Amino acid sequence: MTDGTTGPTLSVVIATLQEPCSVIENFEGLRRQVSAVNGQLVVVSSTAARTPPPSDIRIHQVVG
Repeated sequence: MTDGTTGPTLSVVIATLQEPCSVIENFEGLRRQVSAVNGQLVVVSSTAARTPPPSDIRIHQVVG
């Protein structure tokens, strides 16, 4: 994802009302593209993740 010193070159944010891990499989092509440029894929959801996300994806839960 990142080298830990300079941060990601690109951040792609996907907002959803669904369970975060359930939408990740729909974005495999985008996930590969973001990874290729040392970017990060972030899923923002009002629903908590039921399963642990893949290590290259960040999940942010927004309550409310």
